[in-house]
Amino acid sequence: METEVVVGLLRQLLSDGNEVRNSAEKSYQDLSMTIRVPALLNILGTVNPAVEDATVLRTLAAVLLRRTFVNEFTSFEKEASAELMAQTKSTLLSLIASEPLAIVRKRVCDIVAELARCMQDDAGTNLWPEVLTRLFEFGSSDRPELRDAALHIISSTPTIFGSQRTHYIAVIKTLLARCLGDQTNSVRYSACKATTAFVGSLRADPCRTHFADMVPALVQVTEQSVTDSSADDSALQAFLDFCQRQPRLLRQCLDDVVALSLKIASTADLEEKVRQFGLEIVITLAEEAPAMVRKRAGKYLQNIVQQVLAFMVDVDDDETWGDQDTPDEGDDTSNSVYAESGLDRLAVALGGNCILPLMMGMLGPMLGSTKWEHRYGALLAVSAMAEGCHKQMLPHLQEILQRTIPFLQDAHPRVRYSACNAIGQMGVDLAQDIQRKYHNAIIPALLMVIESQQTLRVQEHAFQALVNFISYLPQYLLTPYLSPIAIKVEEMFGRALDDLVANGRKMVLQAIIMLITTLADVADKQFEPHYERFMPRLKFLLQNAVGDDLRTLRGKAIECITTIGAATPDKLRPDVQPIMDLLVHILRESNNGQMDPSDPQIAYMISAWPRMASILQQDFVPYLQMILPMTIAAAELQPEVVVVDSDEAKEQFDEKDGWQFMTLTDQQKFGLKTAGLQEKATACETITSFVRELGVGFSDNTVQVANVMRPLLKFYFDETVRQAAAECLPLLLSSVKPHGEEALLSLWQLFRDDLFSACEHEPERPVLSCVLCSLSDCVEVLGTVGFDAGIMTKLISILHARLEEYYSRKKEREAQRGEEDHDEDADEDLEMERECDEQVLAKVTDVLHALFSVHKAELFPFFDQLVPIFTMMLKPELSAEEHQWALCVFDDVIEFGGAESLRYQQFFLEPMIAYVLDESAEVRQAAAYGIGIMALHGGESYFPACVNALPHLAKACSAEVDPSDYMSCCAYENAVSAVAKVCRHLPEAMLNLAELLPLWLSWLPVISEDEEAPHVYEYLCQLIVQNNVHILGDNHANLPRIVSIFTRALSSEVLTDCAALADQMLAILKQVQSSPETWQAICTMLPQEEQAMVAKLLPTTS
Repeated sequence: METEVVVGLLRQLLSDGNEVRNSAEKSYQDLSMTIRVPALLNILGTVNPAVEDATVLRTLAAVLLRRTFVNEFTSFEKEASAELMAQTKSTLLSLIASEPLAIVRKRVCDIVAELARCMQDDAGTNLWPEVLTRLFEFGSSDRPELRDAALHIISSTPTIFGSQRTHYIAVIKTLLARCLGDQTNSVRYSACKATTAFVGSLRADPCRTHFADMVPALVQVTEQSVTDSSADDSALQAFLDFCQRQPRLLRQCLDDVVALSLKIASTADLEEKVRQFGLEIVITLAEEAPAMVRKRAGKYLQNIVQQVLAFMVDVDDDETWGDQDTPDEGDDTSNSVYAESGLDRLAVALGGNCILPLMMGMLGPMLGSTKWEHRYGALLAVSAMAEGCHKQMLPHLQEILQRTIPFLQDAHPRVRYSACNAIGQMGVDLAQDIQRKYHNAIIPALLMVIESQQTLRVQEHAFQALVNFISYLPQYLLTPYLSPIAIKVEEMFGRALDDLVANGRKMVLQAIIMLITTLADVADKQFEPHYERFMPRLKFLLQNAVGDDLRTLRGKAIECITTIGAATPDKLRPDVQPIMDLLVHILRESNNGQMDPSDPQIAYMISAWPRMASILQQDFVPYLQMILPMTIAAAELQPEVVVVDSDEAKEQFDEKDGWQFMTLTDQQKFGLKTAGLQEKATACETITSFVRELGVGFSDNTVQVANVMRPLLKFYFDETVRQAAAECLPLLLSSVKPHGEEALLSLWQLFRDDLFSACEHEPERPVLSCVLCSLSDCVEVLGTVGFDAGIMTKLISILHARLEEYYSRKKEREAQRGEEDHDEDADEDLEMERECDEQVLAKVTDVLHALFSVHKAELFPFFDQLVPIFTMMLKPELSAEEHQWALCVFDDVIEFGGAESLRYQQFFLEPMIAYVLDESAEVRQAAAYGIGIMALHGGESYFPACVNALPHLAKACSAEVDPSDYMSCCAYENAVSAVAKVCRHLPEAMLNLAELLPLWLSWLPVISEDEEAPHVYEYLCQLIVQNNVHILGDNHANLPRIVSIFTRALSSEVLTDCAALADQMLAILKQVQSSPETWQAICTMLPQEEQAMVAKLLPTTS
């Protein structure tokens, strides 16, 4: 009876009517597990050819039963009796052996695989031992369909052996190897999928190497499956996944793997998708094991690149292409589009040293071809390789541009388009270099394409290329072009607007608005003369572009108006109220401010609000009540995620809708719908900008926003979101701080644990640096509020863990450098990782600096936990960066701990003095600063050490310094300042000032270090006022030197924040000037450059 009820529900679930299906779904879900599961098993086990829809019903029953175990196994386990559980397991295993239909048997295998996965405990113990027994029986059966079933179960759940995997490893290998050589094709293909899944799941398990000798068989079976017209591409996809998971197992057979890849890719009668899968094999290997590919497959790189280029020129002509009013996004499944992405990935993975020489040799003939497809493909290749080859392209950039720019005038529009694309992409990937050296060739060439107006799509893409190029153009280089471009764009803006009204075409108009936006952004205040050229038309668009098909256009107008406003706030001020009224009107007309989440205007408006807030400042606060809800809604947007079978991923989720999938260990797919992620990130950045710009004016919203940002610290789908959330938190504290300690503490306690957790668990180094920066900023804002012993202990333990992780990652890099295939390019990648880790180390020391600046010596009992690590970092054999940051920490110990810091002197004193003469400028600077701090804050117990350090400081001050090397100048000036602090604060009896002070005067001026300059010049002024003979010299012989020092210092920016000190120095100069004869004699002794400085400082001088 119960089975009949479920059969009826299944038929209703298959109905075409939504209401019927929805009702059946509810009724089905209302059934208890103890009814649902036995009924589904009964339906599965009933083979009745007389029932027309029996196979469909049984297949659906299998799908639903598996879904029950995927989503509700815990509930089933609680409700089911031991008898029902045993019956379920037994029935499923029996069904595999008895089921006559392959499609149903496969579904039953899926259920068994899922149930076996569910019945492993946390230790990996298999609580269903019978399944392994039957699995091996099926795998050894003389019936091919049972061998296939066993392999399918392994493919679906390769972790099925759990903690017994090592025990069964030889048996598993024998089973898989035998099936790879099976006489039945389908079994061989299933064995390929099972082997790749199982070995892929081993990850770093040492036993994976036992399967390396099976790779030749995998290659052979994969090739056979591709040429077998009765087979699908699942074996090929499985092998591709294996290349991603276990690339180094392919080392000994790499020749065969590359040959397979190229053979599949070059076989023209195969489907495009299959050919792309073939090429994807080598591209994936290049990404996962670049050093191995460079070293062992280098001889094939020319063939690989040639195949990529062959794909790239596989493009059809379309006479209507040029005048279509939509950007050319291409067919994302075509060989040409795939190849463009593939070459980009190859270049990034293998590096320019490998790819560029090959490309330079191949591009010439292609560019000279009479076939437009070849010229088109060659130019696309230039843009595709630019990111990965940017360093190596720079010496050849003139040659590349000489080859590329003429094609902006090619006879074929697709070639002109790809030339624009190449220049635009190089403008981004080779930014700064290409702008500075070749602006005079590129900007006029692109303007010529824009003015020709031959083809809509080419014209639009030329605008886009110019946008890319100008985005990275220094303002001083844009200046001579600004007016000519603005005049031309104004004329074209009018024509494009007329074209919109007459013909509804908007693509070029949108590109023009983007260019205006970029010009305003780069030109900044220099854009003021052009405000009236564009603002009236932009406001017209804002007011009148109201149709659904014009929402993107109006969004771009919003972006342009607010960017111009941010660049020219004084010009915007008369228009600001009408513009804000229009923006608010757009919000109000959109469902009372609740805009459709798919409305493209949302992203533009969210980006625009911070610019308006920066202009209006506190006058923007009244608008928050309307604007903030929409922005918070975008920030809280949750992406759609699914975990589905591979088949379901293909059938139900389209990549064109923004779905991206990755394969999980058990061959399921994890899917993420990326649509909306950019808007979410922008919204988070916008909220952060609001808090920064409005300060206390935002304080009424701090709790609400803190609750939005807290969970986003763990939003691992997008780094920008996590960074914005971290950046926002200390700004929220600053916003609420004027309301008192209670409000400050309450807000801190609201998100403190979330921030600590992010500091502990954030996986990406750049984001971790941002999170640690947030923490140090919070400490500075809070002061002593909210830090008891428990919190301090927790915080120090977090820093300790990050320091240990730093050394763990360093050890891993050293191990990688010793690997068999390691090469120079791999070393570059490791160097980039090292730089990211050094940044994290720097941020850890910033947190400590903030803690010491607030808590001073009270921090020492907690700091003791970190002392061994920072002491170790001072060892001579370690890196300069480690020395630098350890010294910075001990500098803080002295500066904020004062005399109490003596407890640590045994750990840092000798190294600090020694490192005053280190090769690294950063280390010298930190060491010299520490010596000065000892004299300034350490107290008399440090005085002997300061005296002992003077010879090292004198040597550092006597060394030649390259004026163009900023860090060397800073290190030098810190040493000079340290000597000043020692001389000023130590008893004269401990020093030989008669010898020291003339030397010290000879080391001046200090004109780079604005933190140290006040110490130096306050002391110098003090000595001059005291008529110190060692400074003034006999008969004031040193006055010319002093005038020169003061002149250089006052003419620099080093005393910008020290007005009183600068006035005192000017007064001394004027006192010298009051004696005309002496002053004239001194001025004639100065170099011409300094004479001009004196004339500017003291304009009355003759």
